Amino acid sequence: MPHTTPPKAGRFAALWHGWLLALQHSPYYPLAVAALALPSNATGLYPYGPILCAALLIAPQRWRSVWLFACLGATCGALLLAALVQWQGTPFIEHAMPGLMQQPEWQAHEARVAQYGPWALLVFAALPIPQTPVVLITALSQASLWQIGLAVFAGKLVKYGAYTLMTLGARGALRRWFRRRNGPGQGRG
Repeated sequence: MPHTTPPKAGRFAALWHGWLLALQHSPYYPLAVAALALPSNATGLYPYGPILCAALLIAPQRWRSVWLFACLGATCGALLLAALVQWQGTPFIEHAMPGLMQQPEWQAHEARVAQYGPWALLVFAALPIPQTPVVLITALSQASLWQIGLAVFAGKLVKYGAYTLMTLGARGALRRWFRRRNGPGQGRG
């Protein structure tokens, strides 16, 4: 069978997966996890959840630092986006994400941010849905970067904490199942 080049998404996944595998025993592993969270949360171009789950499965013993640095990286990405929006305003959004501000969800998110302020962002950051529009709206509402950062960080602690518990719980359940199925001494890894 002839060799074919994987699609861009596949190459990206292979790149970050290889990067995490190479750094799993390095003191820089948590920084690599944060470095992957930052652009995801600054741009919304790729989902970070699968990357976090893979990072936890690659180095489960480092779950605390992976969880914390994932939250820090995501917060830095959201703060970078918020700072750009506060500096450039709506022209930046219209140029970077054409048509986003005309979506019905935009008006619904605007109403929530107008009513609840950064608390709305905290809730969206904690949910397994894209937070980018709410970061943009909160930045346009002239909330301080401190408020935005704290809201995103608190929300990500909850969201990524749930991802961490589910990933490590599933890993443990699979290991127990393999041990029962294959006998003692089997299913390590």
